[in-house]
Amino acid sequence: MYALPLTAGQGLMTRRRRGDTPMHQTPTMLHRWRVPRVVVMALSLVAVAVGSAACSQAAAPLPPASIVAAPGDGLIGVTWFAPTDRTGLTGYQVTAEPGHHSCSNIHKLHCVISGLTDGQVYHVDVRSVGPGGTSSPVHFTVTSGVPWIPGYVVGVPGDSTATVSWFAPLSPGHPITSYTVTAHPGFETCTSTTTKCTVDGLTNDTSYTFVVRAANAVGLSSASSPSAAVTPSTFAGGSPGVAYLGEVGASQESSTGTILQRDAGISVGLPNGRDLWIFGDTSSFSANTSESNAFIGGSTAASGRYIPGKALSVLKDIEPAGSKSSTSTSAPSQFIPTPSDTYMPDGSGRACTPANGAVYTARWPTGAALLNDAGQVLVTYSDVCVTSATSFTVEGWGWMIFTGKSSKSKIGPIDVFPPAPSGASLPDSRAYQSPLVSNGQVTLFTSTCTALFVACTAGNVTETTLSDTPQSMGMPSSYAGGPAVTVPNTQWTPVNISVGTYPEGLRLIEQTSIGGTFVVFSSASPAGPWNPVASGTLPGCSTTPRGFCYAFVGHPELGSSTSLVLSYFKPDSAQNANVGHIYLAAVATPLG
Repeated sequence: MYALPLTAGQGLMTRRRRGDTPMHQTPTMLHRWRVPRVVVMALSLVAVAVGSAACSQAAAPLPPASIVAAPGDGLIGVTWFAPTDRTGLTGYQVTAEPGHHSCSNIHKLHCVISGLTDGQVYHVDVRSVGPGGTSSPVHFTVTSGVPWIPGYVVGVPGDSTATVSWFAPLSPGHPITSYTVTAHPGFETCTSTTTKCTVDGLTNDTSYTFVVRAANAVGLSSASSPSAAVTPSTFAGGSPGVAYLGEVGASQESSTGTILQRDAGISVGLPNGRDLWIFGDTSSFSANTSESNAFIGGSTAASGRYIPGKALSVLKDIEPAGSKSSTSTSAPSQFIPTPSDTYMPDGSGRACTPANGAVYTARWPTGAALLNDAGQVLVTYSDVCVTSATSFTVEGWGWMIFTGKSSKSKIGPIDVFPPAPSGASLPDSRAYQSPLVSNGQVTLFTSTCTALFVACTAGNVTETTLSDTPQSMGMPSSYAGGPAVTVPNTQWTPVNISVGTYPEGLRLIEQTSIGGTFVVFSSASPAGPWNPVASGTLPGCSTTPRGFCYAFVGHPELGSSTSLVLSYFKPDSAQNANVGHIYLAAVATPLG
């Protein structure tokens, strides 16, 4: 091999003068051979190319983008994604350790490693291969023989709990025996043999995610992807389309630190822009104890400015003339006066008084409606004799007219169906509620559940319409109505009802169980047919630790064009788990 140097600005050969030796030529070569210029140039180019190839080798391909390994019975299925840049890529190498296992047959981006031991943890590596070498590995750790990873984990919050569900994974060769759900933070767990499990012991108002592992005879799967975050709450558990709005509070609570437990809340929007609320039995509690420091039997009332779709927290209690003021400055006053003509329900003719064995007697409000633009409100009530914490008798029914502007009773109370000396129970068909006033007439409703055990499975609803004059409303003979009917293939199941005139038309809210379930009906007329348009469960009612939710009442003035607002009594409150309160929820309903 001879070097053929080339100097810039100089040709490969020089013209030779006689007797001279050309520059850069050796006598032994060029004196004996005259090398053509084109041959010299070709040899020079080959030398340059060979030198360049010797200085730079082909680069190894990029590693796979990602890898997933799924366990099987004595095997692992491996799937991966090709690198984004496939330059220099000709194939893949898949291995599992320990044991020097590998794929014998690779199908595009998938292969199966067999001959493995169930229960053994394997470290799977996938590398890209090309002329330039092998890429760095992409790792995945998996246990042979365990179930695949559970999928689509969803948590539904409750009161200090969350119910978690998921999709069952595959488990080739070994059936799944159980699942374990783990909460984060806190690591509370639950175990189930189905694809649903409830995690207890969570902290309300704390956000949690959940992962699920499946188990078979070999062992546990890898953890699933975390669920979306959920937040347990005292008011969790409501149905989709049912939103918790907050509590109905009063000025005494905010100014004195007391909690007012009120049995029910009926409201009327007044012409002056205020909302009149009439409540049932009311007890006053200290925020730190469960002992009542005052009790107002029958009813109390409050009013305040309202905003549709918002909870009321600044109601101011009112004291109609002639009411019995409470001896406690932290408690409100009685609204509808106590009856003097109720009797013990034993047929003795004795008055319903504590001296004769009763707990108390009262008039419980059953409905209210605005009579006219002057602000007069028709309030209906039932006369009751309460003989124990769980026993009472509805003995009579009547009404009074209240003037909201002056906070005074205008007419009444008028017992249209007065209590009988025998203490007999008033028929359900006479216990009217939910008055609707329109065009000089008032329509009232009654409801009866004929099959009740936790939930009502059969019942009926009636309606009656009469003139809204005091003379007509004071005559028992004016109250003659008939059944309100539902659309075909639908039946009434009322624990209780509340009827109102909303911007979109008539709506009837039917409480169907003590667990917070309800149905909303719509109709063009009080007699029906009534058509179900929405249903659900109120927040917090399915998880309450004591008692049950009741007194579902609609509030037309608080709703919007797409939802109605209803109130309900829940037997535990955020301030005190042993004291109940009235809360508001919004229910999405169709416009028609």
